[in-house]
Amino acid sequence: MSRKTLSRTSEKTRQAIIDAAIHCLATEGYHRATSNRIAREAGLSWGVIQYHFSDRAGIYRAVLDTIIDAYVTELDQLARAGEGKAVSERLELLALSVWQLLNHPAYLATMELLLNLNRDPELALNTKTYVKRWSERMAQLWQGIFPEFPEGHAGSAAARQIFFAALRGFVDNRLIGQWPKRGVPDGTFPALAQACAGLLV
Repeated sequence: MSRKTLSRTSEKTRQAIIDAAIHCLATEGYHRATSNRIAREAGLSWGVIQYHFSDRAGIYRAVLDTIIDAYVTELDQLARAGEGKAVSERLELLALSVWQLLNHPAYLATMELLLNLNRDPELALNTKTYVKRWSERMAQLWQGIFPEFPEGHAGSAAARQIFFAALRGFVDNRLIGQWPKRGVPDGTFPALAQACAGLLV
């Protein structure tokens, strides 16, 4: 077997483990997503998983890195797609894209990790570094989507905070059953876009 084939096989195995961890975290929660449970979901032995990630902390670091990179890639593509559109149109496009990302199991897995890792005595993972990295990347992407509002624009910073906080709140409403399983009430995204556009003037 060639090195290239071995590399592809190794990458597929790593991704299978990451996907299994995301599934377990999203569907069963942090405390039930044990090493053995992740191994069973991936269809691999714990020894194989240790070879790729060393320990559970290594898996969780890879999960967070993978999710952040996927979100950034998706929103970076959106920034290019929105070129030439009005501010409110870009905000609506962004709202729809972020809504889809936040309704993916990866978002629930992320929340499970961020809420629990700091309190797990077995794992020495500081989630503040991931939160900071996420915040910085979101600020950069926001600037890329709305380049006409320079860094330091007070309205832009406020609009960004309100925009993402509102979308997380929308997801919470869905999760607790106040909203349809995958949808939002009619006019929600246009209203959010208009409210935030008003700050970007």
